[in-house]
Amino acid sequence: MRLITWSEKYSMNIKEIDDQHKKLVEMINELHDTMNQAKSKETSLIVINELVAYTQYHFSTEEKYMKQFGYSDHVSHKKEHEKFVYK
Repeated sequence: MRLITWSEKYSMNIKEIDDQHKKLVEMINELHDTMNQAKSKETSLIVINELVAYTQYHFSTEEKYMKQFGYSDHVSHKKEHEKFVYK
């Protein structure tokens, strides 16, 4: 059962970002399925670690675009990314 279904309302209209968001949705759904199917702790940890690594990769991509497009609040947004990853 899908926890999240991608919708165009989530689109940023930047292909690379949208593709990464779609991948994150897939990964979150995979984690949800893994946990609901009571798979082993090791399997869950593998999925979690993959999700964390991809999230870090995605955040670096977002930060690149924020700088490229002159997003005025990019420093604050980057700090939010750091807080999220290190929780």
